[in-house]
Amino acid sequence: MTITGYLTPPTGGASIDLIFYPYKSSSFSVSVTTDEEGFFSYSFTPDTATAWAVKACYQKAEVEAFFTVISPSSTLSTKLELNYRSNITTTLPLERWVKNKVEVKNIYGKPLTLSFDVLVKCEEEWIGISPFPQPFNLYLDPGESQTIWYFIDLSYRSCGAQMMAEGEKPLKALVFIEDCEHSGDYVAVFIDHLLK
Repeated sequence: MTITGYLTPPTGGASIDLIFYPYKSSSFSVSVTTDEEGFFSYSFTPDTATAWAVKACYQKAEVEAFFTVISPSSTLSTKLELNYRSNITTTLPLERWVKNKVEVKNIYGKPLTLSFDVLVKCEEEWIGISPFPQPFNLYLDPGESQTIWYFIDLSYRSCGAQMMAEGEKPLKALVFIEDCEHSGDYVAVFIDHLLK
């Protein structure tokens, strides 16, 4: 896995901090230096097949990117059909809740038992929110569909949204679905929320 980026305007010899946030694992950071054209890169071998966030920091500027690392033996993505809105805008204070749903359909020829979780990337961590149905399991017969609902209460655990006086605040939600019978076999979707 290689993370690349560049500074604008190009700045050679600059120190960039990269902070990695793997789901269900501890975060870690490294520092890299830009070349004479302002480009930087960092290569590593992830020890966890999961969803990741990485933040690049230079002076007071920050930018985040999100990606997944999938095991070569993973097959869950071929067994499920997911339907969801990937970009949602919520206007404050008219709406107190950010809400969304992910419809999950078993397109496999056998029953599936799945676990799931929904989180929001907030500053230095992933924060779990309370999706439905609980206790966070889906039992799907062939051809059956169920819906995962999640609600972000803007009065708490909202990455500072309740403190926002003006402007916009983006939030990134992660919906992580795993095969209960095959640990590490998962599908993950990132959903963009924009608070105004």
